[in-house]
Amino acid sequence: VLTTILEAAVIVIVVIFLFLGNPRATVIPVVTIPLSLIGVLFLLQALGYSINLLTLLALVMAIGLVVDDAIVVVENISRHIEEGMGRRAAAILGAREIALPVIAMTITLAAVYAPIGFVGGLTGQLFREFAFTLAAAVVISGVVALTLSPMMCSRLLLRRENEGRLALFLEARLRNLGRAYAAALKGALAMRPALLALTVMIIATCGVLYVSTQKELAPTEDQGFLFTVNQAPEWTNVDYLETYTLEQYKFFAALPEFDGSFLVNGAAGPSGGFAGLILKDREDRARGDQDVIAELQPKLASLSGIRSLMFMVPTLPGSSGGPPVQFVVQTLDDPRVLYEALLELKARADASGLFIFTNTDLAFEKPQINVKIDRT
Repeated sequence: VLTTILEAAVIVIVVIFLFLGNPRATVIPVVTIPLSLIGVLFLLQALGYSINLLTLLALVMAIGLVVDDAIVVVENISRHIEEGMGRRAAAILGAREIALPVIAMTITLAAVYAPIGFVGGLTGQLFREFAFTLAAAVVISGVVALTLSPMMCSRLLLRRENEGRLALFLEARLRNLGRAYAAALKGALAMRPALLALTVMIIATCGVLYVSTQKELAPTEDQGFLFTVNQAPEWTNVDYLETYTLEQYKFFAALPEFDGSFLVNGAAGPSGGFAGLILKDREDRARGDQDVIAELQPKLASLSGIRSLMFMVPTLPGSSGGPPVQFVVQTLDDPRVLYEALLELKARADASGLFIFTNTDLAFEKPQINVKIDRT
């Protein structure tokens, strides 16, 4: 991630230079990057946050955002200098003119990211530091753009005729780009009804696309490792479980994608355990994790003596993983009423044909011994 931050900074600097066309003007928004990141690090320290994958990701995204306000300020001040105004007066007037838009931009961006930090549940825990880091970087960049950037403009900016050949060359290219954009805009304005109709169509399709798009907390990633949970009847022992898990190993070893496996019996009591299947590297196999699960799960279900569920390990660290569809059923009634409802839910799920495996974690098959002491 640190390498990505450096790469992002280099790309942003190059893009700013190409569009501003002035090395002196480029320095001003570039200075905003380290100042904003340093300010964010102070805030992380004050809030007790750590430097982790999510905060570093926020810093990477912030690099492209923190320069926006400074670029707007530089462009406005540069315009006044080109009109013949002195650099100091242009800096004061340009910053004053653009202050409210910069403040509005800063508040708008911060208002977009900050509320993510107040979301509850797993999503809030994952993205709280990310949201506050990004919002803080934007706010700090706005302060820098209205304070340090005008001062640097009053010292560094020059009129176009005093600039070097490279700056003049880039300025000419940008003018050509501006003329091409003006021509395209003129053509678009001549077709307003068509553009309005296209806009309405795009807006109308947003709802359809949202409903039809698959939704998940994190994208499924082929990690080359599959996890299997095994559960035998409560009255059995490890020897009974091992009889069936050895059959599982035969299923695993017969796969062309097989690269290794392990079995742990008795991990969740004498009748429970788990297994791991290690697949070859993705470039060395034709099928993905999901295809392997689709082949193995029916075979595991054929082992009538135990219940087995194979699934991919969670993409996000710390998430529970497990089956992709899970239900929590609660009641204040007798547990046996709950058990009957679970059996009915399980039967309907099996009859739907949409699931390759169904299971409940409530069972009344655990053996018990009631001992009555005769004290007479």
